Amino acid sequence: MKGKCSQSGCSAQVHAKGLCKTHYGRKWRGHPPDGNGRRRPDCLMSDTVEERRVSAERGLAEARTVYGVAVGLEARTKWRGRIRELELVLQRLEPAEIAAG
Repeated sequence: MKGKCSQSGCSAQVHAKGLCKTHYGRKWRGHPPDGNGRRRPDCLMSDTVEERRVSAERGLAEARTVYGVAVGLEARTKWRGRIRELELVLQRLEPAEIAAG
């Protein structure tokens, strides 16, 4: 018997490096084993609405630049999705700025 997964609260059998298949797969893909695998945009981690807006605008400008030079369908699709995500964040922040202001 190999033992149990080293992640707290997980009782699945170890697959590799002390982790079960689920947690090892998350780690292998570059996500934290204990997270859900989705990374929050940096602009949502700021404290104030203004900091979030500035961060989202900066990220949007960067995403548009990279999208313009991206080669291949997969890369362009990835950056197009990032652009849409940041545009949505900015739309959601506008009502919050009005309410705060």
